[in-house]
Amino acid sequence: MKKIQILIFSTILSCSTLPKGFSPIAPESNIIEKKDLVENRNIYTHSDLVGLFKPKPLHMYVITKDKNKWLRIVFTYTGTDWIFFEKMFLSGKEERIEFSIENYDKFTNVASDASITEKADILIDKSEIKTLKNLFAKPFTLRLRGKYQRDFDYDNCISCLELINYYDSLK
Repeated sequence: MKKIQILIFSTILSCSTLPKGFSPIAPESNIIEKKDLVENRNIYTHSDLVGLFKPKPLHMYVITKDKNKWLRIVFTYTGTDWIFFEKMFLSGKEERIEFSIENYDKFTNVASDASITEKADILIDKSEIKTLKNLFAKPFTLRLRGKYQRDFDYDNCISCLELINYYDSLK
């Protein structure tokens, strides 16, 4: 029985390490890429930012199309209670940044198991990148605030820094 459990667990992990359609940009890279042939664009993210079984509270990705590039940040809450968040704070010891979103610009869903998902996808302004780099290098808190609030503490976000550095390296 134990061998069967190990086999099933190994199979699940090997099949679900990267999201569908994504592949590493280089053999040893944690930056992964998906080519969107429909809209003629590339989407990049960091493999550590991808939740295997449920979305992580903080996710970032880069889109390139023609000679343009965009850095985006995604805030996600999945749980059993609504937050109705409209503000997202990233706060460290010395830096703080705030994002706002209207409810109609946010994705919300109630799944068949009664779990709730709220998600906001926001374009990062170039003027905010330095603050994000400083925040992600040290311990920080992500706060999702609306009618209720929820905090998520991080020691750092090295994968976010690697993705921002990749974004900076794109011409």
